[in-house]
Amino acid sequence: MADLVYRLIMIPLVLIISSNILLYPWKYLKWAMALVILLSLIAMHGLEERLGIMKTPHWNMLQSVVMFSGYILFSRIMTWFILRVDRKEVQAP
Repeated sequence: MADLVYRLIMIPLVLIISSNILLYPWKYLKWAMALVILLSLIAMHGLEERLGIMKTPHWNMLQSVVMFSGYILFSRIMTWFILRVDRKEVQAP
C-alpha cells in the first residue's frame, strides 16, 4: 500500500510542485522553496512512519532524502530543458 501511495500520489505531486517553483526567475528563492518542499516531505514521511499510517520495512531517512532530492533535481533538469527549447523556438524566424 505504501508503494502505491508514493507511486501514484507523492511522486507526481513532488514533480509538479517543484517544477512550478523552479520555473520562477528568482535564483535563490526558488532553491530555498525547493529545500522547504524537501524538508516538509521528509517530515511528513517520518510522521507517517511514526503514526503507523505507512509501513515501509527497512526505511531510513537518507533514502527518503536521496529519493526526493532526485525528483527535485529531475524537475530542475526538465524545467531547464523546457526553458531552453522555448527560447530557441521564439528566436527562429
